Amino acid sequence: MKLFKLFVTSVFVLGFAAISFAAGHTTAIESKYDFETTVKKTMKTLKENKMSTLFAVIKHHENAKKQGGDMGKGVLFIFGNPAKGSKLMKDYPQAGIDLPLKVYIYEDKDGKVIYSYVNPTDIASNYKGAENHKFIKNSQKTLDDMAKKVLQ
Repeated sequence: MKLFKLFVTSVFVLGFAAISFAAGHTTAIESKYDFETTVKKTMKTLKENKMSTLFAVIKHHENAKKQGGDMGKGVLFIFGNPAKGSKLMKDYPQAGIDLPLKVYIYEDKDGKVIYSYVNPTDIASNYKGAENHKFIKNSQKTLDDMAKKVLQ
């Protein structure tokens, strides 16, 4: 029942036609685009966002293949705004383990492309009082808006 409520909430909050699931502290939304298109749209959106820095793009599936591993396609984007994130880390130093922000795009075993990210509002639950921190509210909105832009 809890998962169903989270599912319904995610669909309405994100406000678009993509199928959305929320499991634990991660939002996972099925993309209507293929894997490569979803990755390219995410890269374009991050490059256009002058308020954040793209720190790394990790192609898990390519790295696994180089070492003899086998997995579905998966790309992790690591990005953020050090000036803003540092405000949270100043008040809650242990938040450095949760930052910078991340988006993970993967292809599941059924061939569905999933766009996922950890919800900052859930990250805040790890740190007493952080749920009211301006960085948390702003970064949640940034990630939700970014998902809408990439997946529209």
